[in-house]
Amino acid sequence: MPASASALLTFVLSLALMRVLARVARRIGLTDDPRASKLHVRPVPLVGGLGILGAMTFGALTLEVGLTEYRPLFACASVIVLVGVLDDLRELTSRARFAAQILVGAMMTSWGAVVLWDLGAIGSPGVDLELGRFAIPFTVFAAVGVINALNMADGLDGLAGGHALVALLAMLGLAVLAGRAADAAVLGVSVAAVLGFLAVNLRWPGCDGARVYLGDAGSMLLGLVVAWFAVSLSQGDARAMPPVSGLWVVAVPLFDAVWLIGLRLAVGRSPTSGGLDHLHHVLLMAGLGVNRALAVMLALAVAGAAVGLATAVLGLDQRWPFWGFVAAFVGYCAVLGRAWRTQRLLGRPLDRRLRRAERRSGRERRAGARDGATDRRSGSDRRTARSP
Repeated sequence: MPASASALLTFVLSLALMRVLARVARRIGLTDDPRASKLHVRPVPLVGGLGILGAMTFGALTLEVGLTEYRPLFACASVIVLVGVLDDLRELTSRARFAAQILVGAMMTSWGAVVLWDLGAIGSPGVDLELGRFAIPFTVFAAVGVINALNMADGLDGLAGGHALVALLAMLGLAVLAGRAADAAVLGVSVAAVLGFLAVNLRWPGCDGARVYLGDAGSMLLGLVVAWFAVSLSQGDARAMPPVSGLWVVAVPLFDAVWLIGLRLAVGRSPTSGGLDHLHHVLLMAGLGVNRALAVMLALAVAGAAVGLATAVLGLDQRWPFWGFVAAFVGYCAVLGRAWRTQRLLGRPLDRRLRRAERRSGRERRAGARDGATDRRSGSDRRTARSP
């Protein structure tokens, strides 16, 4: 089946699976229940990961490309989704989750032979910085980092899925330009599966909130797929992009994850504890509301992906994008640090009680609608505080 037809079929199947699995999830208790620290007001099924994996797998089987080299990817995906579902049902310890992520990283490097052998020419022009004997442990560390970055980003309707979509689309474009047809085909069905999930996860006009959440299974699955292709497309003689482009396509979730880990350690908290310290929380506290906060976050993600694409397509000196990445992270931390110190973001005061901030932003939008604005908010049915 042509890749475009497979992608369309994958989208339809993903959308259908979300609806079917949601009904099953309500019966077995695989739901995210409302609590004081969350914004949604009814249990929401945590089946995004199962639906995306099912649609991806079926869609890949319809492709006219050899899938032998992708068997390890789908095996790793199955393991991470299984662990994620158990976590969503029984709340596994952080050690258990990390152990599973490390296992998947080891499978990725040993069975899948997807290894970050070099970091590209970030030191001297034309000379790749090779990792040597540190390549495999560094790849596992990087994969676990990306998996957790997407997992920690899952705190707003459409955010983790949107980040993954931006990254996967960027890498799909680079795979097509590099003539890597098999990679492009698998990335295409991955994009289609994510779109099917977003169709029931975003807050559409007239909708009072997400119908399905990713759950830990889904956010970790997306992190794995992004990490897999960020490494595989950036290595070898026929690489589709330099490794620094891989950094830029996931820049925003990486920035947020590293910022949060540093902040929580600095105040004596566990890095895996929850809290209202993400950038999207700050945007909500500033009164933007869910959809506007999502738009800001994804605009930043698109800007990062654009840098990664430009670096690859234009063949830029990789030192500049690398140090630009470092500078952007420092700026990210400076903006958030100042926002917390002053309790203001770009002149807007922060309301740390998110429910009140949500209601306030809703009143502002309704007032704007009376003046002819078209942006109308549709409820407060989404968790925003739970991080892994």
